[in-house]
Amino acid sequence: MQSGLFIYAIEVVMIVLQTIGILYLMRAITQPKRNSRIITNYAGRQVYGGLGWIWIIWAVLSIGIVILIPSWQTVAPIVLAVGCFVFGHIDDRRGVRGAGGFHGHMRALLRGSFTTGLLKLFGIGVLSLGAGFVASQANYWTMPATTGGWAWVSVAGWTLIAGAAIALTANFVNLCDLRPVRASKVYVFLLLIALVIGLCVRDLRTVSLFFFIWFVGPVCATWTYDANEIALLGDAGANPMGAVAGFFLCLLLPWWGLVLYLLVVLALNLCSEKVSYSAVVERTPWLRALDDAGRRTPPISPDDDADETRDADADSNEDAAGDECEAATGADALK
Repeated sequence: MQSGLFIYAIEVVMIVLQTIGILYLMRAITQPKRNSRIITNYAGRQVYGGLGWIWIIWAVLSIGIVILIPSWQTVAPIVLAVGCFVFGHIDDRRGVRGAGGFHGHMRALLRGSFTTGLLKLFGIGVLSLGAGFVASQANYWTMPATTGGWAWVSVAGWTLIAGAAIALTANFVNLCDLRPVRASKVYVFLLLIALVIGLCVRDLRTVSLFFFIWFVGPVCATWTYDANEIALLGDAGANPMGAVAGFFLCLLLPWWGLVLYLLVVLALNLCSEKVSYSAVVERTPWLRALDDAGRRTPPISPDDDADETRDADADSNEDAAGDECEAATGADALK
């Protein structure tokens, strides 16, 4: 019990250090003389890229976790997060926006063009298979297995299912990163699902709480900057979030729950090719309320910004005209 409390304390210290690390990172990239990457967000506001670097800070600090608990279950999420960050960062820096999702990337491939989106797809896919193998082998629940010489079929099958679930979750959370803290909320929601599953089983309570505290740190560190529209996660931040959440779920879901989850997240990914998540959120009052919750600035559109600018200019002109009238009246009085 005392060793468990010590690990939890270490994780809390990690969250504090991550918050301090992202604070200094944001101070560095927002320096006026620094050539930082500026991005125009959905509302036409100028924001900084770079919140995805929280995963590198998290990975460096997590070396202490691996030293205390040396196992593939602690190594796999670190490798997964760093790898997803790398591929996401490449897509952020070199990718062409508006490529048209999966179908767009595949059409580009058929035309002989290998996009950074496809590179990310294959890279995260391979990483997810490795993490899926670790998760399926460490899963608490008994998986349906083939006996005898065909046991490898069961291992390969559950590795593919877990790997697909992790990769699709990485993509799904990234698809949600179109509004401030939306991806973070989805990420925390997925972590909470895994935590509740773990807390319902006595043998899983300690491990589920351990992974939850460990994985929730990056959200705690980046929430303020994302919510205030100072900076955004980008693919480098959202893809690792989804991958880590998928890994956590694969560790704790029973086999039938994992299959069901895979079907749900697959359907969500396929729907995104035809349906706009933001449009669905705007049409659904309770989803819109959840989406707006936690934001420090009201969600507005570029047209609203233009209206506000025009109103401000009109007010300034009125004030100037008023000052001229007052000056003229004062001059007449002197005469």
